[in-house]
Amino acid sequence: MESLSSIESQLNTISSEFFEPDPRKFKTLHHVINVLAASEDQDDLQSNDAYVKLQRQHKIVQDGIEVVVSDHYRELNAGVVGLGKVSRQFNDALLQVQRLRRQVKAVQKSLVNDLNREGGGSQNSNPSSQQNSLRDLYAKKKECNAVLLILEKLAMLREAPRRYDTLIQSHRLHAAISHLSSSLTMLFSEDVASVQALSKVGEDLMMRKGGAEDLCTDALCDLIFLRTGSLTRNQEKARLRPRAKTRGSKHRRGNSYHRHRTPSSNVSDSDSDSASNASSSDESSSAASFMGGSSASSPTRMNNSAPPLPHDKLLTQYTGRLLPEKFLSSTISDADEMEVIGSNTKLEYSSTILPTKIIVKSMGMIGRVDDIIRNVMSRAANEVASVERQTRLRTLTTVEDSQRPDAPKDLGLHFVRSHLFKVMNNYMDVTRRMGYCLQCINHEKQGISDKDQAKIKRNILTIVESMQSEIKDFLVCVLGEEVDDDKNESMERRSLLHRQTLSSATEKKSIFSLSINTDPTKNRNDSSKSSPVRSRRTRRRSSVGASTSATLVTSMSASQFVSTVLLRSSAPSVRHALPLRKYVARWCDGLALAVKEIFPEAAEDVDQGAKTYLDSVIEERLLPLLQSDTVDSVVTSLESPVAFRSPVIGTSLSTTNLLPAVTHACSTLLDKTEPLFEALHRLPVEGEIFTAVLAVLEHVILTFASRAKQRSGELMSQLTSYEMLGKDIDDSSKNFFSVSLERQSTFTQLMGVYFEDYGGSGPNTNPDSAGVGVGVGALRPPTLGRSVTTEQEMMDEVFEEESEQLKNLFNFDETDYGAKITSTSDIQHLADIVALAHSLLILSGKLEDRLKATETAGKILAKTRNLHISVNGLRTLGKKLCKVLRVEIQANVIKSMSTVSQLDDLFAESAAHAAGNLRIEPVSDLCEYIVRASECIITVGGAGMEHWAFGGVELLFSKLFLRSFKYMVGHRVTLQGIELLQISLKEAENACLGIGVIKEKFTAESFSGAKVMLKAFHDNTTADELEEFIKNDKTNGVTSVEKGWLLANKRLTML
Repeated sequence: MESLSSIESQLNTISSEFFEPDPRKFKTLHHVINVLAASEDQDDLQSNDAYVKLQRQHKIVQDGIEVVVSDHYRELNAGVVGLGKVSRQFNDALLQVQRLRRQVKAVQKSLVNDLNREGGGSQNSNPSSQQNSLRDLYAKKKECNAVLLILEKLAMLREAPRRYDTLIQSHRLHAAISHLSSSLTMLFSEDVASVQALSKVGEDLMMRKGGAEDLCTDALCDLIFLRTGSLTRNQEKARLRPRAKTRGSKHRRGNSYHRHRTPSSNVSDSDSDSASNASSSDESSSAASFMGGSSASSPTRMNNSAPPLPHDKLLTQYTGRLLPEKFLSSTISDADEMEVIGSNTKLEYSSTILPTKIIVKSMGMIGRVDDIIRNVMSRAANEVASVERQTRLRTLTTVEDSQRPDAPKDLGLHFVRSHLFKVMNNYMDVTRRMGYCLQCINHEKQGISDKDQAKIKRNILTIVESMQSEIKDFLVCVLGEEVDDDKNESMERRSLLHRQTLSSATEKKSIFSLSINTDPTKNRNDSSKSSPVRSRRTRRRSSVGASTSATLVTSMSASQFVSTVLLRSSAPSVRHALPLRKYVARWCDGLALAVKEIFPEAAEDVDQGAKTYLDSVIEERLLPLLQSDTVDSVVTSLESPVAFRSPVIGTSLSTTNLLPAVTHACSTLLDKTEPLFEALHRLPVEGEIFTAVLAVLEHVILTFASRAKQRSGELMSQLTSYEMLGKDIDDSSKNFFSVSLERQSTFTQLMGVYFEDYGGSGPNTNPDSAGVGVGVGALRPPTLGRSVTTEQEMMDEVFEEESEQLKNLFNFDETDYGAKITSTSDIQHLADIVALAHSLLILSGKLEDRLKATETAGKILAKTRNLHISVNGLRTLGKKLCKVLRVEIQANVIKSMSTVSQLDDLFAESAAHAAGNLRIEPVSDLCEYIVRASECIITVGGAGMEHWAFGGVELLFSKLFLRSFKYMVGHRVTLQGIELLQISLKEAENACLGIGVIKEKFTAESFSGAKVMLKAFHDNTTADELEEFIKNDKTNGVTSVEKGWLLANKRLTML
């Protein structure tokens, strides 16, 4: 044990500082282990527990050292380097502190020596005098600091005017006024106010303060009254979107040239873009409240987009007229002002909201916020007229562009409407910007006093009244004054003379050097021929001529501008009131809503003079004119002898897809009621004018409907088809006949030609009073106990159902079964029925479309319900005429075919047959009638009407031939009679092939049954024998379709 102690003491003595800075703390455990291992036997060491534990601990320590050195070498090295750096910094700080202490001691010693010399060389002779000397030194120090501060202020004040001028030249208004405000505050401070040398500087600053006030007032007026290139709301929203980061973006943001030349700053007269929109729906919509922060619905900012400016972040979600409080409370930085500067040559901004805040803040810095209310608001009423005059320049450009050879002609009220839209949108922008200004003023002053509120209210009402007056004066010029009929000619002559005089007086001055024709009577073709393509010299002079034109146009009166620019090819008319009323009313409502949002106290007194004037013109002048014109024209057309006659008889339209023209009376009704229907969806539903216009329409349509019913009664009164479909017949089966006709697919297709929304899922139990837009779905034909597999069989079954309704006409037990049928073979009579049906369907369809434009969400207004019923009556009458047309064709076929079985030529030799006249007169006449009727219907009513009228007529032909053959069973038909029947059957087949709809779907099986029956007559075989023959013999060439026709013929005997 003693040897171990001696060894350890020896190790501690000889250990170097390489292992440990303090050798006394060096751990000698591993050395002890090595000593023990060298001095003891190996076997004894392995059996020694203490040695094993020491060896294990040694291994753990070595492993830990290896991990630290191998895995954390870099961190350890970096830590050592950092520690060394901190150590050096700490040492430097210690040296600096020591140096400062030596300096303080030297200063203190120097002061003490100086005091001792002043006090007689004794340091402790007068302690109180030492304290006083220290106080004097501190006072002198403060005085010196004050002098230095004053000198610094004097230098800044001498530099202030030049600095202000430099900032103004850079169009940095906020920075200049901020510098001016701080300079004035410094000038009138207590320490500088007594300096007489600054009087000149003070005068310069005060003079610049007045100039700054005028500059702010002019800039704010330019901004509010659209005299700058500031962005509209939609363009400002686009500017607030994340901007893509490009290479060198930091350089651009730091370079003032690139900041001034941003794409948004190059927009010149950008308000004209928004003025071209007619609706201005965003101006009339209610302002949305500002929601601060980010929302879940807001778009996520991409990684490659540059962050917007602070004010851009606050306005990203802004959509209404009320500015968010966060935006108003935020500070303005130099970067914000640089971002909105829009020009390098003059004070102009590229946006609206932030520049308004900048100007109001600037006015607040110099204490002139009240002057905004006094100067800007008071000038607003006079500035309203200038807004309209400036809008004329854009309208002039539009008019000049329309003079190009490729421009559309006959634009009508396009220029009037375009100019009015631009003026109204500009006035709405003025109101919106005025609201921004008032909100900034309210925030800057922390509330507006009652006196100022009264001024603002008075000024706002004056501005609105001026806007309404300008719009009203423009409308007066467009609509013209009310004059008597005998003075119209003289008024037009004076207006023409005025335009000619103005044109000749300004021709030498190049009033419209951009080729505007001021003389409406001048031939444009001649002027275009005499005006060659402009040369380069002419194009160089175009800018001078344009400026001359602009000056003259802005100096014109409203009546001169309207007559010479907007209405060059027409005259003012009261009829222009309806196309303009909807937009004027929308603008008036939007203006009232804008005033209510920005200044609620003035909302109740907002003037709507333009809308009131337009309503009075419509009610007192236009409505009586339209009423008399519509009623007189419709009544005159109804009294015409050709009121309901076909206008296109004799003209073929079979090769076109156009619908034929309507009758004279229907065309007059459509043309004359169009302005009244336009008035319905331009006038408020709750107004009295809407009710008056509706009453005129109801009166006109009811008058027309009564004459149409009278005419339809004259056309159908003596026809059997009308008796079968008329309302006065109580037989329910005949009413069901009308329902079955509407259920046919061909009828649904016909109605689809005239009505887009026609169709339904179920039958209409009262077809003569069907509702608006309700059709009857096509009925699936009955199968008569067997499955229908082909389209031909389906058509056969549909025809069988229709034939069930004609069973009274199929009473072949009587020899004169066709004599009871009353029909017409006059093609002109048939054409009149088709023309009336076609015209009524087109008329009702167009009137319904016009009514739908007045209604919303497909709902029928309570006030227009009676008008809907009247229009539906015309539709029902047209559908009834279509049904009569189809049944009339079937009646003519039945009446002619009923005489075939009674002809003597079939049973004996006749003179006509001997002479070679191989034809049956009733069948030949019927075929000729079918061909002529088909041409007439497709000409007067179109292909759809022909499809409906002749659908299935070939089946009716074949069935009637079978009926005739069945009646002749038991009588001996001569060979000549069979030959006549074959010729007639061929004529009928050719006539059916002449009809377009049958030719498209004609099959040989249509007349196969009649041909097989004719073969039975030729073989002198009865029908029963022939049927038995077909059942037993499968190889005689008779097809299954012919067999089916024979079976159908057998069922006919049960009718």
